[in-house]
Amino acid sequence: QNDLYVALTFVIFNVGDLTGRLLSDRVNIDAIADLSKKLVLLSLARLLFGPIFYLCSARDSAFEEVIIKSDIFSMLLQYSFALTNGMLLSLSFMHAPSLIPSNASVQGIASTIMNFSLVLGLLCGSFFSFGYAIVGTGRI
Repeated sequence: QNDLYVALTFVIFNVGDLTGRLLSDRVNIDAIADLSKKLVLLSLARLLFGPIFYLCSARDSAFEEVIIKSDIFSMLLQYSFALTNGMLLSLSFMHAPSLIPSNASVQGIASTIMNFSLVLGLLCGSFFSFGYAIVGTGRI
Protein backbone atom coordinates (compact mmCIF):
# COMPACT_ATOMS: atom_id res chain seq x y z
CA GLN A 1 0.00 0.00 0.00
CA ASN A 2 2.71 2.49 0.97
CA ASP A 3 5.38 1.55 -1.56
CA LEU A 4 6.74 5.08 -1.69
CA TYR A 5 6.71 5.77 2.06
CA VAL A 6 10.30 4.65 2.65
CA ALA A 7 11.57 6.60 -0.35
CA LEU A 8 9.63 9.63 0.82
CA THR A 9 11.22 9.46 4.26
CA PHE A 10 14.67 9.52 2.65
CA VAL A 11 13.68 12.59 0.65
CA ILE A 12 12.22 14.29 3.72
CA PHE A 13 15.37 13.63 5.74
CA ASN A 14 17.69 14.85 3.01
CA VAL A 15 15.65 18.00 2.38
CA GLY A 16 15.55 18.73 6.12
CA ASP A 17 19.28 18.12 6.50
CA LEU A 18 20.05 20.39 3.54
CA THR A 19 17.74 23.08 4.89
CA GLY A 20 19.48 22.92 8.28
CA ARG A 21 22.88 23.27 6.64
CA LEU A 22 21.71 26.24 4.59
CA LEU A 23 20.06 27.91 7.59
CA SER A 24 23.23 27.59 9.64
CA ASP A 25 24.83 30.12 7.31
CA ARG A 26 22.46 32.75 8.69
CA VAL A 27 23.60 32.20 12.30
CA ASN A 28 26.23 34.62 13.57
CA ILE A 29 28.31 32.20 15.62
CA ASP A 30 30.56 34.96 16.95
CA ALA A 31 27.61 36.65 18.66
CA ILE A 32 26.58 33.57 20.67
CA ALA A 33 28.16 33.27 24.11
CA ASP A 34 29.24 29.78 25.22
CA LEU A 35 28.44 28.32 21.82
CA SER A 36 30.36 25.12 22.53
CA LYS A 37 28.23 24.31 25.57
CA LYS A 38 25.02 25.20 23.75
CA LEU A 39 25.92 22.96 20.82
CA VAL A 40 26.58 20.04 23.16
CA LEU A 41 23.31 20.61 25.04
CA LEU A 42 21.30 20.90 21.84
CA SER A 43 22.92 17.75 20.49
CA LEU A 44 22.03 15.87 23.68
CA ALA A 45 18.49 17.27 23.51
CA ARG A 46 18.13 15.56 20.14
CA LEU A 47 18.07 12.26 22.03
CA LEU A 48 14.47 13.11 22.91
CA PHE A 49 13.52 12.44 19.30
CA GLY A 50 14.02 8.70 19.89
CA PRO A 51 11.14 8.12 22.31
CA ILE A 52 8.92 10.47 20.32
CA PHE A 53 9.45 8.36 17.19
CA TYR A 54 8.23 5.32 19.17
CA LEU A 55 4.95 7.14 19.78
CA CYS A 56 4.26 7.39 16.04
CA SER A 57 2.38 4.76 14.11
CA ALA A 58 4.53 2.15 12.40
CA ARG A 59 3.95 -1.17 10.75
CA ASP A 60 5.05 -4.06 12.98
CA SER A 61 5.19 -1.89 16.10
CA ALA A 62 5.83 -3.70 19.37
CA PHE A 63 3.78 -1.18 21.28
CA GLU A 64 0.13 -1.96 21.85
CA GLU A 65 -1.18 1.54 21.69
CA VAL A 66 0.15 4.04 19.25
CA ILE A 67 -0.45 7.54 20.54
CA ILE A 68 0.23 9.46 17.34
CA LYS A 69 -1.48 7.91 14.34
CA SER A 70 -0.73 10.68 11.85
CA ASP A 71 1.82 10.05 9.12
CA ILE A 72 2.06 13.80 8.61
CA PHE A 73 3.24 14.24 12.21
CA SER A 74 5.77 11.46 11.70
CA MET A 75 7.08 13.19 8.59
CA LEU A 76 7.24 16.58 10.32
CA LEU A 77 9.07 14.96 13.21
CA GLN A 78 11.57 13.42 10.82
CA TYR A 79 11.99 16.76 9.05
CA SER A 80 12.68 18.43 12.42
CA PHE A 81 15.18 15.71 13.29
CA ALA A 82 16.98 16.22 9.97
CA LEU A 83 16.86 20.01 10.22
CA THR A 84 18.53 19.97 13.63
CA ASN A 85 21.04 17.42 12.34
CA GLY A 86 22.14 19.63 9.46
CA MET A 87 22.16 22.80 11.50
CA LEU A 88 24.07 21.46 14.50
CA LEU A 89 26.60 19.65 12.33
CA SER A 90 27.30 22.74 10.24
CA LEU A 91 27.47 25.04 13.25
CA SER A 92 29.89 22.67 14.97
CA PHE A 93 32.17 22.56 11.95
CA MET A 94 31.96 26.35 11.61
CA HIS A 95 32.74 26.93 15.29
CA ALA A 96 35.60 24.44 15.68
CA PRO A 97 38.34 26.50 13.98
CA SER A 98 37.86 29.28 16.54
CA LEU A 99 38.77 26.82 19.32
CA ILE A 100 42.13 25.87 17.78
CA PRO A 101 45.33 27.88 17.33
CA SER A 102 45.88 29.30 13.84
CA ASN A 103 48.83 26.98 13.22
CA ALA A 104 48.28 25.13 9.92
CA SER A 105 49.51 21.77 11.20
CA VAL A 106 47.32 21.93 14.30
CA GLN A 107 44.28 22.86 12.23
CA GLY A 108 45.03 20.02 9.82
CA ILE A 109 45.13 17.53 12.66
CA ALA A 110 41.96 19.01 14.17
CA SER A 111 40.07 18.74 10.87
CA THR A 112 41.17 15.11 10.54
CA ILE A 113 39.93 14.38 14.06
CA MET A 114 36.62 16.16 13.37
CA ASN A 115 36.02 14.19 10.17
CA PHE A 116 36.99 10.94 11.86
CA SER A 117 34.60 11.73 14.72
CA LEU A 118 31.81 12.43 12.25
CA VAL A 119 32.34 9.12 10.44
CA LEU A 120 32.64 7.25 13.75
CA GLY A 121 29.38 8.84 14.91
CA LEU A 122 27.64 7.76 11.72
CA LEU A 123 28.98 4.23 12.15
CA CYS A 124 27.87 4.04 15.79
CA GLY A 125 24.48 5.47 14.87
CA SER A 126 23.98 2.83 12.19
CA PHE A 127 24.87 0.07 14.67
CA PHE A 128 22.55 1.63 17.28
CA SER A 129 19.71 1.61 14.74
CA PHE A 130 19.60 -2.20 14.83
CA GLY A 131 18.91 -2.19 18.57
CA TYR A 132 16.44 0.67 18.15
CA ALA A 133 14.56 -1.36 15.52
CA ILE A 134 14.55 -4.46 17.72
CA VAL A 135 13.01 -2.51 20.60
CA GLY A 136 10.48 -0.89 18.25
CA THR A 137 9.33 -4.11 16.61
CA GLY A 138 9.81 -6.49 19.53
CA ARG A 139 11.65 -8.98 17.30
CA ILE A 140 15.12 -10.34 17.85
